[in-house]
Amino acid sequence: MYHYQNLEYVSLQDISGCLNAAFSDYALPVHLSEADLSGLFLAGGIDRSLSFGAFFEGQLVGCMLNSRDIYQGYRAAFDAATGVIPEHRGKQAFADLFAFARRTMKQYQIQRYYLEVLQQNTPAISLYHRHGFSVTREFVVFSGSALPGSQLPERVQYTAFSAFAFPKTDGVHRNEPSYEHTDSLLRLCPDLYDVAYVEAQHISAWCVFEKANGQIMQFGWERIQDLREIVQWLLARYSSVTVKNVDSKERQLLDMLASLPFRMVARQYEMVCRFDDDGN
Repeated sequence: MYHYQNLEYVSLQDISGCLNAAFSDYALPVHLSEADLSGLFLAGGIDRSLSFGAFFEGQLVGCMLNSRDIYQGYRAAFDAATGVIPEHRGKQAFADLFAFARRTMKQYQIQRYYLEVLQQNTPAISLYHRHGFSVTREFVVFSGSALPGSQLPERVQYTAFSAFAFPKTDGVHRNEPSYEHTDSLLRLCPDLYDVAYVEAQHISAWCVFEKANGQIMQFGWERIQDLREIVQWLLARYSSVTVKNVDSKERQLLDMLASLPFRMVARQYEMVCRFDDDGN
């Protein structure tokens, strides 16, 4: 018999063990240590009171880690990770866990529940559709490596995320970030990020990147060529760079990345369940 509760008092050891087992049969298995999970909770703004687990005979066999914030103008929650241990799939555990989560999140006045899923994961997409989710956006994920002999472009400057003058970039086009890359999420751990930019009379291009590995989190540009210089600077500095969740409608940005030594490694859907539109 399964029972369901939030994860407020569940140990990181139990949660990481559940997630590692749940993703053990995936194409890219997950191997989260307790330290990895602690970092995810902090940087991802995971709210234990709105994260939930399915338990069988006292063992955590499925879990749903959620963050919450204002996103696209709504009180939103975001599914940072959900998994059910293989031997407990097909036994209504996910459906009942989601039903429990939906009821609880609505009590917290959450209006929209978002998640991301790989486009080739058709079983998961079908499952989410059955539970009331619909596609809102399409994202593209890129990976790039520096060409031999690459040099750091001289015009590019960088500074700490918390020190960058974002108000000076109001006239610069900015691609709308995914939930995980919004300003409010990045501000939870600002020391993890820097901003690279080009400035002459004014800031004409910038991007936020993770200091540890160069992963690009946000873009802004007036001239795409200036942004191209910044990306080349990152490639030269880090050798390899990942760009996650570029909106598929940003054709200029996609074309620029494709013109550099980047390759597309994944396509994702952003999906949403609109709690404020249903009567459940």
